[in-house]
Amino acid sequence: MCWLRVTSGPGNTAVSPVSIDAGSNGAGSLPLAARQIPPLAAMVSSMRDQRGRGVSFTSANSVVYKSYATCYEEACNLAAAFEALGVGEGDIVAIHGANSYEWLLADLACVIIGATSLALYPNAPPSRALAYVKEMGAKLLLTEATGSNSEMRAALCKVISLSNKDDPELDSVGSLARKFQGDVSREPKLKPDAAFTIVSTSGTLSEPMFFAVHSLPLLYTMEQFKKNYSLSDSDTILLALPLAHLPQRMMVYGAINNGLQLVLSGPTRFLKDSLRFNPTVHIVVPRMLQYIDDRLMKELKQGPARLVLWLLPLLKYSRRLVYSLVGARIFGKRARCIFVGSAPTPKPVLQRLKDLGCPVYEVYGTTELGMIALNEPGASKVGSVGQVVKWGKIRIDPQNSEVQFATPFPFFYGRTPEGKIERDGRFANRFVPTGDIGSIDEDGFLSLRGRLRDFVALSNGEKIFVRPIEEKLGEIAGVNTCVVVGNGERELGAVVFTDSQFKFESDTQRAEHFRQSIFEINQTLSPVERIRKFRVVDHAPAIEDGCLTETLKIRRHVINQTYARDYRNYLAV
Repeated sequence: MCWLRVTSGPGNTAVSPVSIDAGSNGAGSLPLAARQIPPLAAMVSSMRDQRGRGVSFTSANSVVYKSYATCYEEACNLAAAFEALGVGEGDIVAIHGANSYEWLLADLACVIIGATSLALYPNAPPSRALAYVKEMGAKLLLTEATGSNSEMRAALCKVISLSNKDDPELDSVGSLARKFQGDVSREPKLKPDAAFTIVSTSGTLSEPMFFAVHSLPLLYTMEQFKKNYSLSDSDTILLALPLAHLPQRMMVYGAINNGLQLVLSGPTRFLKDSLRFNPTVHIVVPRMLQYIDDRLMKELKQGPARLVLWLLPLLKYSRRLVYSLVGARIFGKRARCIFVGSAPTPKPVLQRLKDLGCPVYEVYGTTELGMIALNEPGASKVGSVGQVVKWGKIRIDPQNSEVQFATPFPFFYGRTPEGKIERDGRFANRFVPTGDIGSIDEDGFLSLRGRLRDFVALSNGEKIFVRPIEEKLGEIAGVNTCVVVGNGERELGAVVFTDSQFKFESDTQRAEHFRQSIFEINQTLSPVERIRKFRVVDHAPAIEDGCLTETLKIRRHVINQTYARDYRNYLAV
């Protein structure tokens, strides 16, 4: 739900000395609002009394509802099963799978027994997931990839199916929760000063780095969301992004703490679930909004829907009316907050959706630092990521315009060498570079231009900001993704990843099509920005080949290592 960026390293300018090291709930000398937040164990324990609020999801095309009280009871059963399997306080339990009720139960069970969950993205290839499990020394691996031929069965720990099904060959979360009877009156064992989960950075700049997370910064941030967006127990949050995505669990535990309803969904079920459950709060990424925008524009340009497009200049003055005609058919009738982040959202897409009455708020943060800037009701500007959060400070490096952020509430809690959590306060109370290039306008709104790694340094010392060039190249028919290369070279080149759905009669025709298209774009660029050579890769970048992160972001350094070491295969423009 935020621009999740890996930071480039700690700064050295201290700000107000606030720490989360001390205190019964890890709050130390924090503001009153933070000190009032209960420890995660106490908050989870309170679920046993919440029978009027809970989590909904679909199973076999049927709607299932579980109150938080029922959820806690079944999590206690699973916790008893974990303990019977030899998992105890401080042990690591890896969870690898898409959003599901079983995923949530597993995370809660870890809190109950004092273990630490290791959250792995569902699209992480089995070989990579197994390497992470080995690296962290996990005692259990809960995964969806449990077929008889699955690599996951070779894990060096107990493997459990992340499902509700009974399987004679393999225990599942559902079967264990039914088999064991936990003590619902037990108090969760997670200590107030302990991290509750381990997550990884996105891996856009280097190999992913694991780090531990304490619950306090997440719950504190959620309390600020509650205030800024007027969230209450009448709200329902739909979670379509993976629960391994840290802000999703910020929403989960924040919802439980404040009695909000939850809906567990996924990218492929998002549109159906929006209409089925009518949530008030959505968390999306730009790819989802772009897909929606494409479908909307096609629909509004044909048939009876053309009338809405024709009336749009007038309808936009009545956001409620235009939303009821168009937006409600996408996000549901009750939507009032649609948070978008994780990557830049094209300004035209945001503006069109806002003109249709969709309450979209672009927000920004990093994996380690947490939220940095928010667009809010009454303080929102398309093209910006919002104003800086009140619990942090920002500055722009005068040398390179890099955004630096300082906060007493970083999500980064500690390092995890060989699976051992070591408290590390390197990101607290000092300005930390984010790796993002930005500026702040006269109204205090932060705008981001791109990443520091979006520059290519030529041999003459000239640094070229390539993101705008890549955006233009990405519009060429037949292109899936285009990455500009040329560090240390005399001129720029481009790696063109093709769209498999776009067909050419021959490789020669394809090469000529790209050559001519790049030549035409070059005429709109300054001489130093022009692409002089290119290479065609006949597939899209993928997680499996290391060119994409698990959150589907380009790993520029891998593409450079793979495709820009030898230019003999490049074609001249």
